[in-house]
Amino acid sequence: MRSLRRLLASWPLLVVACARPAPHVPAPAVTVTAAPPAPPPASSPPAAKPAPPPLPSLDTPELDAQLAFLVTVCRAAISRDPRGRQRVGCAACLTSTDPAPELDGTIVLDADREHFYALRTLVRGSFTRAGATQIAASLDGCESHAENYGGMLVAEAQGASWARVRYDSGMHPETCLPFRHADGHDLLVCRWQDGHQSFVHDRLVVYDLEPGTVPPDFEIVTMNDDALGMCFMGAPPGEEVRAGQVEGFTLRDEDGDGTPDLVVEVSQRKARPGGAYRALCKKAIEALETPDSSVDVRPGLGELKKRRLVFTYDGKRFVPTRETAKVLRGL
Repeated sequence: MRSLRRLLASWPLLVVACARPAPHVPAPAVTVTAAPPAPPPASSPPAAKPAPPPLPSLDTPELDAQLAFLVTVCRAAISRDPRGRQRVGCAACLTSTDPAPELDGTIVLDADREHFYALRTLVRGSFTRAGATQIAASLDGCESHAENYGGMLVAEAQGASWARVRYDSGMHPETCLPFRHADGHDLLVCRWQDGHQSFVHDRLVVYDLEPGTVPPDFEIVTMNDDALGMCFMGAPPGEEVRAGQVEGFTLRDEDGDGTPDLVVEVSQRKARPGGAYRALCKKAIEALETPDSSVDVRPGLGELKKRRLVFTYDGKRFVPTRETAKVLRGL
């Protein structure tokens, strides 16, 4: 019993002792060292572009050279005209606003007429500034008849390739020659043929593509052919009908001054309408009813006369010699 009393008497002390919180023992400090960031994965080098396919061998060395140029400025194409003559050009038309296309050197073989824009002429020189290595190329395009069906591309050599300098929509001659100006840049002397409603114009025009040149072009000579058109419209009383054309042109020093002169060969028939001409006109109109049929009415205008014209360069433009000026007044 005494033992029990002593136990009960000590109970509050036991309760207090049990209620006393345990002393706080701080946890040992732990140092965490962050792992260094993993290095970025090594970037793989860009895949090398596949080598362009080899160029096909064409009918003439001139065509080979033209194709080698075209594959660097457009998606080149090869076709044949109705006479079987091989032509080179682009598979899409160029414009003055669209960026130059990305090219891989592929070529469209046997392009159909709907997707072929033929190269008309290609000339080497320094057209926008002296000392530049450039090519001027007249190409068929998406331009309308009123916009002359095409334009002129000027490209400059950059290593083994060519970079576009300018594209002049509507400037679309058949053939050109370069003429070196005294300051070292080249003019383009070009033949341009065009026709509207059976009235044909065959002209020589000089283009100066150096920036800021005003005017950028001037006409040398125009030979008109209204022989077929007048069959339909009828020539005014007393008026002559003409059938003229530019036969060819070259640059050659005629007067020995060391500067090339422009020599132009032209031909022409002209006469007031007579019986022979009217008879041919009647046949030409009847031939319209037969597909792929035509009649040349020009022999009804009499004898074909040929003329030689010479123009000298005065530092600014080509001017006719005194003899040539007389011939021009009679054309």
